[in-house]
Amino acid sequence: MITVIGGANVDVSARALSEVRGGDSCPSSVMVSCGGVARNIAQDLSVMGYEVKLLTAVGDDVFGEMIIQECQHVGIDTTDILRVKKAGSGTYLCFNDSEGEMVAAAADTDVINKITPAWLRKKLRVINSSEAVVADCNLSHEALMFLIDNVRVPLFVDGVSVGKSRRVIEALNHSECKSLYCLKVNKQEALTLTGSECVEDATQSLLTEGIDNVVITLGAEGALLAQGRSVVRKVAKPVSKIVNTTGAGDAFLAAVVSGTLKGLSANKILALALATAKKILTTDRPSLTKKNKKNNIQQ
Repeated sequence: MITVIGGANVDVSARALSEVRGGDSCPSSVMVSCGGVARNIAQDLSVMGYEVKLLTAVGDDVFGEMIIQECQHVGIDTTDILRVKKAGSGTYLCFNDSEGEMVAAAADTDVINKITPAWLRKKLRVINSSEAVVADCNLSHEALMFLIDNVRVPLFVDGVSVGKSRRVIEALNHSECKSLYCLKVNKQEALTLTGSECVEDATQSLLTEGIDNVVITLGAEGALLAQGRSVVRKVAKPVSKIVNTTGAGDAFLAAVVSGTLKGLSANKILALALATAKKILTTDRPSLTKKNKKNNIQQ
């Protein structure tokens, strides 16, 4: 079993059907679906064939019920999801241009702050019975610090965004063990976190923070995986047309976790992760779906 801890939202994603002009509306296609970094990763891992438990917080509203039902539909264990009374569930708004590239986004994820160290301590036996744990930086730095100090299996962390990724570094700096199995960030997050001017320097800086495995996605340039002195970089295969960018990074990390548990080499892990992310970029879904399950496993 893999336990995934972090954000679960309802995503409202719009894609422009004409030129985007500032201060003006434009014809768009709009899709409402369940998302959130942790929830997307949980779904992707479930589709890959893993038993997955999701630890997150949702409100007692219709969005919260929607999130739970959708998770159950794809086989995610929801028995330990926290339902917060008189609270709204996480909501994510995203606007993409006609090429599928993000123009702007907004997120209301306050409910996730109910995932506290005290609450996580009650779930620690379940968490440590997992093969691996995946957490996202929607969690507070206190919650991340608790996980860093108390999880006894490989812990993977997704940076989520430039602003939120700082939480994992703060958590590491204030933790007792000062060691993290794996951090996945994108190029912008890596450079901002470290104050570096190039990816190579950012990679080394993150390794010195006590992170054993540093994964950095580089957009069209591919990705890299650093393990100590070994740094493997792989170029992404061209994507003829990007339909959607939401969830590609989540699928990438899910594949990194899967490849790691299968004992794949760094080069094969990156190949699997890039191929899995490409599936998201070329569809209008933020996460993998059951109808693609066979193909996803055989990558």
